[in-house]
Amino acid sequence: MFRVIIIICCFVLTQWMSSFAQIVLSPENFSQFLYPGAKPDPVAIKSLDQKILTTFPNAKPLKLTSLVTDVAWQKVVAYYTILTGIPFRQVGSHFLFTFTHRNGVPVDYIEVCPIEILRSSTDFWPARINLVLLSFPLQSVAISPQPASTTFHPLIGRLWYPGTVRDDLATLKMDELGNDAQVVVMVTDDAFEKVYAFFRKNYGRIYIVNGRRGDVMERDFEFDASNALATRKQGKELHIRVDENPLLVDREGNSERLQGKCLIQYILWPADAKALP
Repeated sequence: MFRVIIIICCFVLTQWMSSFAQIVLSPENFSQFLYPGAKPDPVAIKSLDQKILTTFPNAKPLKLTSLVTDVAWQKVVAYYTILTGIPFRQVGSHFLFTFTHRNGVPVDYIEVCPIEILRSSTDFWPARINLVLLSFPLQSVAISPQPASTTFHPLIGRLWYPGTVRDDLATLKMDELGNDAQVVVMVTDDAFEKVYAFFRKNYGRIYIVNGRRGDVMERDFEFDASNALATRKQGKELHIRVDENPLLVDREGNSERLQGKCLIQYILWPADAKALP
């Protein structure tokens, strides 16, 4: 009876919490999801790692652990129901709090299951807690990026931000936009405010779109710099976009979050091409 009451309460709490912003599991806040007082199980961690790599051979575990606690498993389920604010899915005796899926299989999740103790009531069995956060390599078609320093830098001039050129991300963007686009992608560790101040000073008024995914800020801005740099006279339209803590996704559904970074995209179009999609 105690177990039934706890499960019902968890469902009620899940429905109530669903109206609030959810916390997103990330490398930066992974430790916030560790159950208080729970201890790591090295043998279970190794086994869990091998199981995941068998299911997803291309996965790169960002964070992964298996914990045990003497606290009754029902209380642990209730704890994560309140902490995550997302519905759990029960599979047998396992309770899954899933943040993201891949082909219907959880890839970022918290799993709670009771540890069987012989000759003891199931209501008082302790709990095992598995926390898993995976990453998959981004895939893109074989498009040769334009030589950024020789072709783009002189054209962009004062709006060229001093960051790290990422040809791999430029290729991914050109895969998305098509053959008409020429792209240079810069990544910087500078704060979003500093990047915005640079473009505000060198271009003018820019509108910021405020966004958030769980507890991660995702502000961005985008503007057409064609007139400011007179690129239309050279047969080019130049669009510049900046994203804070961007989540990059490829055609296969692989994703990578550039946490703590800003992504700067310089996109050149033929002057007679359509505007950005």
